[in-house]
Amino acid sequence: MCAVIEEILDFLFLARMKSHCQQEQAQLFANFIEELVADIPPQVLDTLPTDGAAEHDHYIYGTPKQSSPKA
Repeated sequence: MCAVIEEILDFLFLARMKSHCQQEQAQLFANFIEELVADIPPQVLDTLPTDGAAEHDHYIYGTPKQSSPKA
């Protein structure tokens, strides 16, 4: 019985450590993106498409947009 409890505690410890590492990596990535965007003037950021993920074929290959433009 003690071995089972020990395994459960080990599992919970490892799960907590993994979660902590993933949160750190996400934060590092967010900081990286913030640093990249920090030097771009707001006027330039305002000209970037907001539907880039949905319409990536349009922006990469020039195909017609798939969704109708929002008014």
